[in-house]
Amino acid sequence: MSALNAETLIQKLAHNPDEAVFFDRELPQLLEEDPRAALRVLEHAEKSSLSLPRVLTARILALIALREAKAAFDAYRGYLEACRAAGGFNLEPPLDALELFFEQVNERAWATEVREVAAMECNEIFNRILGTEVPHEELHSVSITLDVQLESASETGAEVARACALKACVLTKLGQKTEALKFWKKAKAAAPDVAEFWSTNSLLA
Repeated sequence: MSALNAETLIQKLAHNPDEAVFFDRELPQLLEEDPRAALRVLEHAEKSSLSLPRVLTARILALIALREAKAAFDAYRGYLEACRAAGGFNLEPPLDALELFFEQVNERAWATEVREVAAMECNEIFNRILGTEVPHEELHSVSITLDVQLESASETGAEVARACALKACVLTKLGQKTEALKFWKKAKAAAPDVAEFWSTNSLLA
């Protein structure tokens, strides 16, 4: 039955299927019954005009079901870049499922990375500056909002470090690299591990 469903879905992908129906109704059934077949369908979906972040989300869930940790991590990295290119995360990012899976298979470093991205993804400002071509007017608006947040924040903690990292990213995009360095220092003082993570993460490049 699953093989037939896979072939049926592959055929549908050739005829501009309804994206909501494909991801919300048809693919989940195949994912549950036969995640390996779902991966085959997703190879075809990636070549279609469907949302790449949603394709990669489904691929991640299939790889979690198959307990393939390295492949899931690679798909996760591709998912992040696809979201950055799209200017935001899709409606249901698979970050909670990934974190739990990596903890289960004792990949603690990967779990920590996913947890940090999930924490930043919850920040509305992060999503406003995620794209590669953010208008300067939007960046200025975000910069002012961050100033207000930081004025009322405590001196230390992960949230402060993330806000400082966002401020540094905004200033860098605005060409104010010297000012950006000051906020990276503040981020490091607030929470060194968080600052180190975001200073090397491409999502804030």
